[in-house]
Amino acid sequence: MIDNLVAVYRDVASYDALTTNLLGCATNNVDAGYTNRVEIPGVNAGQRFLVVADGSKGESGVLQINWLMGNPPEPKSIPPPPVAQVNEGETTSLPAGDKGITNAVPAPTYQWYRDGVPIPGANNPWLDLTGLNAGDAGLYYVVITTPFGTVTNYVATLEVKIPFSLVGLPGRLPDGIFELQVSGTPGEPFAMQSTPDLLGWTDLVVGTLPGYTITLSDTNAGANPVRFYRISSTAPP
Repeated sequence: MIDNLVAVYRDVASYDALTTNLLGCATNNVDAGYTNRVEIPGVNAGQRFLVVADGSKGESGVLQINWLMGNPPEPKSIPPPPVAQVNEGETTSLPAGDKGITNAVPAPTYQWYRDGVPIPGANNPWLDLTGLNAGDAGLYYVVITTPFGTVTNYVATLEVKIPFSLVGLPGRLPDGIFELQVSGTPGEPFAMQSTPDLLGWTDLVVGTLPGYTITLSDTNAGANPVRFYRISSTAPP
């Protein structure tokens, strides 16, 4: 590869008219590591163009010209990406950008990721997700590759809302500690309360779920021969 100059002209019958039909030009410096591009808007079907390339300052060697015809995918990087909430078991579709489908030639390639891990087979301008559960939550983004390089679109942070419920059966540990595990949507408020007689309830733990599951315990359970517990997804007033 050598330093070069690329110019694009509107195709004309005589080369004598090229000087008045220049559409754009760009210089590319290989050693400095930068490349420029010529972009021609408003192209219609049937138009012809002449591309002229030459080595800078008399250099000779191999030139590589990358071209892209059509409407490239539009980047939609939004830092931070929006939060998309869906219910457990539902279906959703994430687009790669404002115009997920492009008629660019050659066509761009797509690779979708969740939390930095490539999703196998997710190579379309959109990502369909079905039967969602807590394991599908995370940051989704797509890397779009064209002959001119790549662009990363951070599409959404997906939050899957799941019902507030007990996980398994609660129990008393050998040291007398009472323990239970609940699941729900991160950020959802909850309250764990206890009572010895079902008349007056005492708050043991009040807060919001830090994740999809949380383990709660009562370290004073062993000091009470009988104790009842309740847990709700709404913090008490």
